[in-house]
Amino acid sequence: MGKRARRKGIDAEPAPADGDAPVPADGEAPAEGAERRPGALYDPRMREIIAYAEEADMLYHLLRWTLLQGKVPTARDWLPREDMPHPDAVAEVFGSWQKFMDYSGLAESPLLARLRTLEEGVRDVEAREQQVEREQQRAGDLRRQLDTARRKRDEAESERDDEARRAQRAERALADAEQRATKAE
Repeated sequence: MGKRARRKGIDAEPAPADGDAPVPADGEAPAEGAERRPGALYDPRMREIIAYAEEADMLYHLLRWTLLQGKVPTARDWLPREDMPHPDAVAEVFGSWQKFMDYSGLAESPLLARLRTLEEGVRDVEAREQQVEREQQRAGDLRRQLDTARRKRDEAESERDDEARRAQRAERALADAEQRATKAE
């Protein structure tokens, strides 16, 4: 190792004291018989792969949340959840929560566009239901007013009939009185 390291201009590393195998420099394959230490990266592209894996994992959780909840999550939605990445971790990988949302392209997705269309339809139906309920209440009020008006009309007609009968009796009594008066004369 010493001869090769000197040719490349790299100082030779001291041998490990406890008998561990030397750790190769980035880009080199591990020496034969050397065990891989946890956390040691042998290829500089591994960091990039890990970053892509983290992005993919976070995007997976975002899509899963959206499908299960039917809405785009906010950072506050993910705070109390153990099964979702912490919003700070998302901000660390993507820069911010908003950049994460922009990167995902979820806001412009056909799935959410259709969901928004369906929600608008539901709101329209609910508005119509409320309008129908108001009209039913109004119809009930109008029925009660109509029943009251009919009852008052019936009472007025019965009073009119009573008054007409009294008037007829009075006319008969007057006619009888006039007849008696003419007989008496």
